[in-house]
Amino acid sequence: MLMFRLGGLLLVALSAYCVFDVIRSPDPAVRELPKLVWLLLVLLFPPIGPIAWLLLGRPENASFSDPNLPRAHPSAPPMRAPDTDPDFLRSVDAEVYELRRQEALRRWEEEKRRRKELEGDDPPELEGGPGA
Repeated sequence: MLMFRLGGLLLVALSAYCVFDVIRSPDPAVRELPKLVWLLLVLLFPPIGPIAWLLLGRPENASFSDPNLPRAHPSAPPMRAPDTDPDFLRSVDAEVYELRRQEALRRWEEEKRRRKELEGDDPPELEGGPGA
């Protein structure tokens, strides 16, 4: 009974993948039959339609990526995630450094202001100093 359910689940998954793949494929790239006919075959004949689509109708060199997205030029450097891009990391380090510097300056000025308030405007006279 479990194998029957597992087989049914795999068939549904394959059919769903093929339906989305047919819909996302550009019309001129679909082979053998029109796109609408492939969609009907995949939907109406679950065991045979999806397999036929994968073998006969799917565009050559197709992937599941969006065909409308612009492709990078072959000579362009590969895209990097922000956490592995040295230029991005340097810019973040510079921003963090500047924020820390500004925070340290703010704390220093606050401490200076607080000390001045505690001491008053005039510096305290030292005992035994000049003029005593």
